[in-house]
Amino acid sequence: MPTCLISTERLLANQEDIGDAVAAFYGRNAGDALTALLKDHILLAAQLLNAAKAGDQAALTEASEAWYANADDIGPALDALIARLLALRDDLAPFETSSQQPFEDPSTD
Repeated sequence: MPTCLISTERLLANQEDIGDAVAAFYGRNAGDALTALLKDHILLAAQLLNAAKAGDQAALTEASEAWYANADDIGPALDALIARLLALRDDLAPFETSSQQPFEDPSTD
């Protein structure tokens, strides 16, 4: 099996792992959406490398444009996930403040 194919398969599996980790915090739909974008990125990178290796300038240009367009889609997707995480942090802030107060056992009064 060619090294590029083995590497691509392993990288695609990594994207599944990333999506599963995201799904644990943001839900399955968010995880699946990110996984799809990331897998496309890996597949497009493989196309780009294969075109470069073959010396096919037209295919290289096409793969490069698609790869950058995919990256342009990944950025906003990650921004949306980060915004949700920051909103969760803001929602939890009052609890953090109250948890830093010393515990007073009412039974010792």
